[in-house]
Amino acid sequence: WRLAAFPGSQLLTDEMGAQLTRWTSHPHSQWTLCFSSFRDNASTPSTFHKQCDSFNTTVVVARNSLGYTFGGYVRCRRQY
Repeated sequence: WRLAAFPGSQLLTDEMGAQLTRWTSHPHSQWTLCFSSFRDNASTPSTFHKQCDSFNTTVVVARNSLGYTFGGYVRCRRQY
């Protein structure tokens, strides 16, 4: 595991994890990896939604083909 707060992450560096922890105001949290394109079926968004929509707070981290790492943070359950 790379980070104690983000176990299972293959994208986050220690520095990125520390910054995310500061931004989310959850300094002592350990996040649950609900979806990973390395581990789960990433061919359709339904897999992500099936595994992650039940969480009230979500951090999404992605890396594109150019090597840029980006993401988003949702503090409440998403509704569609």
